[in-house]
Amino acid sequence: MHAQQALGKNKFLVDGFPRNLNNKEGWERVVGDKANIQGVLFYNTTEQCVTARILERGKTSGRADDNIESMVKRLRTYNTETYPIIKAFEAEGIKVFEIDATPSKEEVWATTQAAVLEVEGGSNKFLYGIGAVAATGALVGGYLHFKPSAATLEK
Repeated sequence: MHAQQALGKNKFLVDGFPRNLNNKEGWERVVGDKANIQGVLFYNTTEQCVTARILERGKTSGRADDNIESMVKRLRTYNTETYPIIKAFEAEGIKVFEIDATPSKEEVWATTQAAVLEVEGGSNKFLYGIGAVAATGALVGGYLHFKPSAATLEK
């Protein structure tokens, strides 16, 4: 990231983080006010849709965790650890763009693009994503703006 900042880039996609309150607190300690978090992309779908997608992916993925047992554990972790982070960002006044991930990839992408354009349409607005377990269909991602300083660029 520091190399990209040295090239003048200041918007970053943060995907899959933070996954729990401990991650969020660590982020706040390390990053603090060096980042302007503008919003969260929250992809949401049903457990039935997730189950079908995971089982279909499992036919060709070669992943040992593309099965019902692993999915149940992921959903439990998501519900107890990750979803509360989304609610915490909402409580802090950070806009959460809830995107229905059930339709086709093309429809989800169009909705995602609209959310990103809304955030990028204003000055000094940047989008941030928090993570959710992939199996839940609640993947999030976004842009994060870092306020570069000489100390930041030296690291």
